[in-house]
Amino acid sequence: MRRFFIIIALLALSATFAQAQTEQPMPTEAQEQPQQQGQPQEQPQQEQQPLFTMKPSPNNPEALWDAAAAAYNAADYLTAIEYYTTILDGGRHSAELYYNLANAYFKREQVGEAL
Repeated sequence: MRRFFIIIALLALSATFAQAQTEQPMPTEAQEQPQQQGQPQEQPQQEQQPLFTMKPSPNNPEALWDAAAAAYNAADYLTAIEYYTTILDGGRHSAELYYNLANAYFKREQVGEAL
């Protein structure tokens, strides 16, 4: 029963974190101040980095699959390979899994591994 509540809490935290990433950031004081005439307002462009990243559990192949697909779509092929390999190490096998893994290796120009 305790594990159930821990899993529910982690899922809620994960959903909250994902929602926070999709929302637009609150404006800073510099952005709220009206622009004075004759002076262009400069806004530094900063890429927002998450405070922490959560890796999916090796015991949850569906979460690993989603994370691998997201990494592949973001052109982070090394991470996608890591997740697909973890799924294979967990005993799951499918044509789609091998296909995606081979494509990730191919995108990294590791043709030998892709074959």
